[in-house]
Amino acid sequence: MDCIGAVSVPLHGDNRLSVAPPAIDKDRDEAQWTKREFEFVPTPAECKEAWELANEAHYPSKITDKQREEAEDKLGKIPTSHGTFEIIDFRLSPSASKGAPSEIEWLKFIVSLQFPTALEGLGASGGNSRRTGQGIRAAHVAKFLNSHYAELDSNLESLKVECSEGEDPIRNVDIQYGDLDGDGQEEALFQGYTCMAGTSGIDYSGIVKLQPDGKLVGLPITPPPDTFNGRKPLEGLRGHVRLAIEDGRLVEVFPVYKGDECEACSEGGQRKFVFRWNGQQFVLDDIINLPPDKAGN
Repeated sequence: MDCIGAVSVPLHGDNRLSVAPPAIDKDRDEAQWTKREFEFVPTPAECKEAWELANEAHYPSKITDKQREEAEDKLGKIPTSHGTFEIIDFRLSPSASKGAPSEIEWLKFIVSLQFPTALEGLGASGGNSRRTGQGIRAAHVAKFLNSHYAELDSNLESLKVECSEGEDPIRNVDIQYGDLDGDGQEEALFQGYTCMAGTSGIDYSGIVKLQPDGKLVGLPITPPPDTFNGRKPLEGLRGHVRLAIEDGRLVEVFPVYKGDECEACSEGGQRKFVFRWNGQQFVLDDIINLPPDKAGN
């Protein structure tokens, strides 16, 4: 039984159950291709219950709106555990059609599942305390990101009317965890695509924190200034940002363009913006330029 799909978002399209090869060989180390994290329901009985509730909450059925909301609320309270899937080696072959992704010949991967120490204690009544003990990794972050996008980014308020009918506003989100504000608790760094994402890369990103009362909130990130320590950090950049956690710090990684190269053909290496938490927001702390021969590290 699939015990990931019932608690994953989006319900349709690319999600953490999908493994698709990179579109071009240059992206073969892209994090969304090689590594992903997910939540799953650890017991068969609750997995079955999760699917019953998911079907009631998200698919047409002869129930009232109130009953549908109650089903979604119950689904959110089912205890989950954390897992990771990481591709460590693979072989791709060229696609039969021009411009299409490569084809997967074989994969070598590692799956890690963090089961509770005592599954018999994971009843509905004890799920919340156990989930709180696991911190933000068990707080249904993906579901929160899928439904609170306007709260996290005011520029996305109009997504519901801009997306096509039946299309999920948030198509896909990748989540990384780490202690980014230095308080000893992990935060969730997310990046992904909305229904309006174009060729410029991710258009939905940020950091969320689990509060003591169990609520998830976004932490503000101040954009890099036009001038930093006498340098122009945005010079030669054209979008395609990738967010990462390196040595416990928030890092934004950009490809650097020398001229009119195609979007996937940057020749100027990488520029990393390193941020620090100043007690109220993340602010730019350092800029690191990597030449082309070291940009893949």
